[in-house]
Amino acid sequence: LDHKILISTVSVKMAAQTSTPSPFKILLELYQQDHAKPLRVEGLFEIELKLQIAVLDPQQCGTKQRRSDIVRRLNCIKELDENVAKRIRFKCILAEYHTHFSLVNTANSKQIALWNTEDCILSIVCFCIQNESVFADKKLRATWDFLQYLKEYFFECNIDGSTLIARYLDEQTSLGLSVVKAVCKHFGVMSGKYAHVKKHLLEWWKTIRVRYTQLQKENAPSPPTIAPAHDDTDGVHNSSHRWYWLCDDDGNIRWIPYQQEDQRVIIQAWNERTETCVIVMNKYRIDFSRECTEIPCGQQYNCQLTCPSQREVVFGQPDSKGWLNGIFCESMSK
Repeated sequence: LDHKILISTVSVKMAAQTSTPSPFKILLELYQQDHAKPLRVEGLFEIELKLQIAVLDPQQCGTKQRRSDIVRRLNCIKELDENVAKRIRFKCILAEYHTHFSLVNTANSKQIALWNTEDCILSIVCFCIQNESVFADKKLRATWDFLQYLKEYFFECNIDGSTLIARYLDEQTSLGLSVVKAVCKHFGVMSGKYAHVKKHLLEWWKTIRVRYTQLQKENAPSPPTIAPAHDDTDGVHNSSHRWYWLCDDDGNIRWIPYQQEDQRVIIQAWNERTETCVIVMNKYRIDFSRECTEIPCGQQYNCQLTCPSQREVVFGQPDSKGWLNGIFCESMSK
């Protein structure tokens, strides 16, 4: 097995060094891995690089008419013009390419953590195609040389969405450099001429990371909704749930309930999913901590101080002895 991997690695290295870099080559290899008879079209990979990039914009392959237009733009390829079977199969690959792009590119279609190797490669390739203008002309060849290496590396090392998230979610700035180094080391090539790719891989990952974190937030359990406040007239400190702030002014730590009017303001702000609320005639600000989905809580600040210290804020009901989270609760507001 190791011998076969070595032969494959050497073959890829020699092929990349001797052949013209081609987006079409990556595309056909991506969608014909298990096909008994891969599609071969003479001269397709030798088409001018910018033309290949232009016709492979995935958003321009979505209809039969557009795919026919692509074939017409490639009129220099006689086999596509004269061989009906190859032309039909080429259009089918373009259709599969567009469908795959739509699945991967739509935020709610397929979660990034579930991406397979093909999904990752397609996303990177399409990012480079759609952002072709940021590459200097003299670096286009090097870019697509590297993407050919990248495709083989991802397959040989089983890189998928969960792998990328585990390695780079919290260290996003290292992805570009790490991937370029790993790919070049794997195939024994110098990384110097591919240095510019680091920046573009990082830009790609930033968009993916934002999409992933946003989806995580949307799928996170919603914080509990609090019932509207009501007047307490019985004076019993454990008669209902309330918002409390932590007081330690005299060294005696205890929870102090907010005034009834402030209770209503805080509950309304919490239920409306706002980040903060202001109470006591704009004197105090509460920043809610919505990461905690079980217990509504936050921090209180004095808006009149330049560098105010924070006080913990919590919503809850004291136990029968008047304790909440291990701290005694006062019955009266202060």
